[in-house]
Amino acid sequence: HGKSGNDDSDSDEDDDHLDMDSMRQKLSNLFHRVNEVCTAEFQLISNVFSSPPVGKGDATFDVTSLSDAVPFQVARTLLQRVISDPRDGLQARINDLLESIDRRGDFDAGTKKLDTFVVIHEKAAGLFTMLKDSAQTMLMANNKSRGDEDQRSEEYQAVSDENKRAVASLIQYLTTQEMSLSSSHRRGYLNLELRLLHHECCYCLDRTGAKLVIPKRGKDNGRHNQSMGQAGGPATYEAPVMPLDKHHLKKIGFSGLLNGVLKSSVLRQPLMHATDSLARARLMFGMGQGFGDMDSTARVITGIFSQMCTFY
Repeated sequence: HGKSGNDDSDSDEDDDHLDMDSMRQKLSNLFHRVNEVCTAEFQLISNVFSSPPVGKGDATFDVTSLSDAVPFQVARTLLQRVISDPRDGLQARINDLLESIDRRGDFDAGTKKLDTFVVIHEKAAGLFTMLKDSAQTMLMANNKSRGDEDQRSEEYQAVSDENKRAVASLIQYLTTQEMSLSSSHRRGYLNLELRLLHHECCYCLDRTGAKLVIPKRGKDNGRHNQSMGQAGGPATYEAPVMPLDKHHLKKIGFSGLLNGVLKSSVLRQPLMHATDSLARARLMFGMGQGFGDMDSTARVITGIFSQMCTFY
């Protein structure tokens, strides 16, 4: 019977591993597909709105047809639909995935959601980098060679510069979308990370038989961590202070303390959970595209360290 129980446990771990791999693959396929579609559409937009070839006898050619107004407006509308559509957009698909994890309702789902946040952040950063590179393909080449007159050459140069500014504007729009997506996920991740870390630490003591004093409602519950600044958003979770019951400690005596909460393996276990939290936080806040991540990373690490100091 014991062997069968171990087999069931191993089977559950294998299922979780396979499930995580499946989730990673689905995310990879989703982001890859988005990049493929946008790249193809960028090229199509560039071809549709490109200027007609100019011949020597073409007196009707208007260099203003190279204007960026239409193609880049179309590209921006495309990106807005792909990323922000409330039903089928990238953000909606990601939210559906996170909600499907929440519906499991168990503690392991929380840990899985943390890992999912990290994977989404990594894949999204790669996607936006590829989209910015693809947007560069919409930049029309400088057409100085098409005209022999100095005036025509200057007009082409002006239009080329205008298109460069339009591409820069499109890339800035992508950067803004990336920041919005990243900020939302980071906020959700950090609150969940701090909550689960607090739960894991308390559980390490609880399973030794120790009794924790639950704070009275309204006194310490629902506190927000002000030290995080903007790293976790305006309502970053702060773990409540839950001291050990002194009467229970007196009752179990020194022997109970040394074999319980003061046992080296018990004291070491919360640090292992904190190490995992710091590793995930580094991936979530330390691999951005230059949005003040060094400051955010420092605040998050300090917040986790402070929570562990309060716990001990």
